[in-house]
Amino acid sequence: MEAESEVNYEAEQRQVHRNNTSNLNTVQRFLASVETDVTATCRKLETKILNALGVVTAEERKKTKQKTQELREAIRQAKETHTRNKDGVQQLERELEKLNMVLQGKEEELDAQKKALAECVENVKKEESLVSEVKLENQRKTSQADTSIQLFKKHLGLDIACLHNTLVFKFTQVSHSNPDAEYMVHLSLEEDKYTLLGSEPPLPSLPQLQEELNASGNLLACIVQIRKLFERMDSKRRRQ
Repeated sequence: MEAESEVNYEAEQRQVHRNNTSNLNTVQRFLASVETDVTATCRKLETKILNALGVVTAEERKKTKQKTQELREAIRQAKETHTRNKDGVQQLERELEKLNMVLQGKEEELDAQKKALAECVENVKKEESLVSEVKLENQRKTSQADTSIQLFKKHLGLDIACLHNTLVFKFTQVSHSNPDAEYMVHLSLEEDKYTLLGSEPPLPSLPQLQEELNASGNLLACIVQIRKLFERMDSKRRRQ
């Protein structure tokens, strides 16, 4: 009985094994069938996609890839150029700002120079006006002096000459007996100081006259005084 039961158990195991193997084969065939169907479906879809988009050859893909790279390079260069241009524009703007500042400084300097020039022109006009007034005054004085000299020469016989930085005052009409007789005095002027160098005939009071002349600065009064001394000298000589 025990042997028969053991033989039946082994038979059942074998049957189960056969059933499992049969089921596995069925499953494998089913999976293979499914894989075949999926592959066929994918191929059909790929064919439909290629038909829809057009078949792209390897050469066309290479050209497209090359064009894409060229486009990317162009974009990169454009970006670099834009960056350089932007930096260049900023640099130019800074330079322009500096130039504007320099120009503004020059304009301010020019305005100051114009103002200074206007002041100089105004001062020159004032000086010219003053010089003109001085010239007119000098002309007036010169004219008066010429008139006085002519009067002195006519009535007093005075003649003035300049010899080697020395003024020579020559008198005539001093002597009533000899109107043409000449009486002279020599005078020099250095650093606003008068020096009576001598007279003909000699006058003993010349040092005193020189001191008085430098104290007063009145040359005309001194000349008049010298003529009077010559007249007295002639009168005294005639009385003798």
